[in-house]
Amino acid sequence: MSAEFQKTKPGRLAFVAILFSVMAVLLLVRLFYWQVLRHSSIGETSVADELDMASIGWRGTVYDRNLHYLAVPSLVYDVGATPAMITDSLGVSGLLAPLLNVPEEGIAAKLAKKDRSYVVLAQGVATLNGQAIKDLKLLGIKLDARPGRYYPEGPMAAQLLGFYNSEQRGLYGVEQQYDSRLRGSNGTQRANVPQVLFDLPFTQEPRNGADVVLTIDRVVQRSAERCLEQALREYEAEGGCIIVMDPRTGAVLAMAILPGFDPNSYAQVESPAAYLNRAISEQFEPGSTFKIVTMAAALDAGAVRPTDTYMDTGQAVVGGRVFQNWDRRAYGLMTMTDILARSLNVGAVHVSQELGATRFYEAVRRFGFGQTTDIDLPGEIAGTVREPGSPNWWPADLATNSFGQGLAVTPIQMVTAVAAVANGGVLMRPYVVDRILEDGQVVWQARPQPVRRAISAGAAAELTQMLIDALPKETPLGVVPLYTAAGKTGTAQIWIGDKYDDQLVIASFAGYVPAQDPRLVILVKLDKPKREAWGSRAAAPVWRSVASEVCAYMGIPPDLAQVTGQ
Repeated sequence: MSAEFQKTKPGRLAFVAILFSVMAVLLLVRLFYWQVLRHSSIGETSVADELDMASIGWRGTVYDRNLHYLAVPSLVYDVGATPAMITDSLGVSGLLAPLLNVPEEGIAAKLAKKDRSYVVLAQGVATLNGQAIKDLKLLGIKLDARPGRYYPEGPMAAQLLGFYNSEQRGLYGVEQQYDSRLRGSNGTQRANVPQVLFDLPFTQEPRNGADVVLTIDRVVQRSAERCLEQALREYEAEGGCIIVMDPRTGAVLAMAILPGFDPNSYAQVESPAAYLNRAISEQFEPGSTFKIVTMAAALDAGAVRPTDTYMDTGQAVVGGRVFQNWDRRAYGLMTMTDILARSLNVGAVHVSQELGATRFYEAVRRFGFGQTTDIDLPGEIAGTVREPGSPNWWPADLATNSFGQGLAVTPIQMVTAVAAVANGGVLMRPYVVDRILEDGQVVWQARPQPVRRAISAGAAAELTQMLIDALPKETPLGVVPLYTAAGKTGTAQIWIGDKYDDQLVIASFAGYVPAQDPRLVILVKLDKPKREAWGSRAAAPVWRSVASEVCAYMGIPPDLAQVTGQ
């Protein structure tokens, strides 16, 4: 051992002694902090104790087009119980029922299972209700906090939004389609290192999810849902939907579907079928609204002109089948506009025969039927269109399809096709998300996407004028005060088993306004109305109400071309 080392040895020992002394002091300070200063708070069930808020990467917010909240991140509670610890099951059930929004008998039945070590009472309970339950200090009741979701508008647009489940996954609607963008990531710290002396920094900082801004307008959505709810009551319909779209872009302003559900209580539905967005996931036979497509195809191909006539004898025979008008009447000499005004099935059959199967089905495909629209929502189906060459297609199908029976479409397909006529013949891809934000900055912006030209601009203009002229004759109930409107009713029988039901129908109306400079295209569909089984009497007035309210709200100038009924 050198003399130099001998000289420095005391200094080294002193340094080590000082270092250990400092560490001991820090340890004592830390222990004093937790065991004395914070002793009273240990064991309390505050939010901060239950969940490390600083480490959470919160899910992004969903806004409407005007930045009103539709879905926001929140703290929620999963509530459970140990039945053996609860002596007054009925009393506890009575206290919890209004806070869990669950029937008392349901809670009591679970609490009666004394042989179970733990039972789940509710999941995703809102923060305020969870705090209220904690304040009750009920023995045997356990609350687990987790990041969750709150939907300020309740059931509004539920099928479009979807929900965020207890496994922290977005299911259905926008929540599922944009789950990877909405989802945040939690922060992480070094594992297996004691946190006694101080809190170590994150090795990965928490990251909040992106925010999503929809094309949906909360006011338009609420108007559509209110009008639809009133129609279901008035006509005793089982359900229905209303879609409002900007035909120039394909942006969906409202997608109202009833019956619905409350995503704040998504688990309390009778069947998962309640979650389905029936505007894109359920097909129906459109009936006479499809005459818009048939006439559009014929005008575009030059097979007919608006002033062309035919002799309506009340029936037509195609492929060995006899087809009649809806009222079994013969109307004599009729124009192409009369076919729309009187919704003549025999007239539609005549037009389809003039057009021919090849050109008819080519137009049907151009309008997007038999294929998905590629709207940015999960669960869309393609509908059903049989075509020549298919083993189950017959020549009579051309006649049947011409007036909207024997084929099936989705509401989003139907409204998008009508929007193509309103948009000068150009089919647009529908969409519901306008932009995505990160830290308040736009990182993605939707751009209207033309899919293809369905018909020529000239054919679209001719058809628009025909629909304007026909509407007050077909149903004055669809006329919008102070605006020109173009639209068509539909009343379609429902295929059940191996035949059409004589009593059950789908009543619908599709159209656009102002007709010469369209800003809105609206579809109204009512399922199985009992008190009024015609689209002209049930769906048309609903369409007019929605159109009038939305035009006023959006400040769309009246074109002063008031059309009066005859």
